[in-house]
Amino acid sequence: MANKPNNRRVEESVNFLMEALLTLMKRECYHRISITQICQEAHIGRNTFYRNFTTKDDLLKHIIRKKVRDIVEAFEAGRYIDLQNVQTKDMELTYRRYYEFWYSQKQFLSTIHHQNLFCLFANEYAANLHNYVFDYILPPDQSDTAERSADFMYAWSAASLTSLLHTWTVHQFSESIDFMVQLTLRFRSHWGNMTDKTK
Repeated sequence: MANKPNNRRVEESVNFLMEALLTLMKRECYHRISITQICQEAHIGRNTFYRNFTTKDDLLKHIIRKKVRDIVEAFEAGRYIDLQNVQTKDMELTYRRYYEFWYSQKQFLSTIHHQNLFCLFANEYAANLHNYVFDYILPPDQSDTAERSADFMYAWSAASLTSLLHTWTVHQFSESIDFMVQLTLRFRSHWGNMTDKTK
């Protein structure tokens, strides 16, 4: 994305563009926002925009990827979770970090929801989180079989968690973080019992 020699300047320009798009999305329909408007809001020339992005969708996807990196950083303090021997307390901590992070981003989620962009957000979020998830969930010496199982576990988890996140957003975050954590643990336990019965 960036030209390496002026990395700091490029990063600053990209940050201005991200802030500009999010600001515009709070007051205008996303599909009517033009690249010219974004550049004017960011006080940045169109050439700078096109050096970094091709379309405004690319810019929005970059914002979501940045959120993924931020949530991964929130998880990095945790230990690996062995999918073959998951402890409830490990998952509770994981879900708590997940909901704490997104509660801190509730304005962003509300904007995405009001713009009818939650499907785009969920798809981009899941696709990019997948690039990081094995480093967090599985130690590097896991077998191919375990990795394939983890792939399916990830697909289910990503879809379930983004759906819960969307419903929480629709409810305007009226449920507490504790409530969301316990609800997610309950759903996960129920799903685990159902899959055990099908073996």
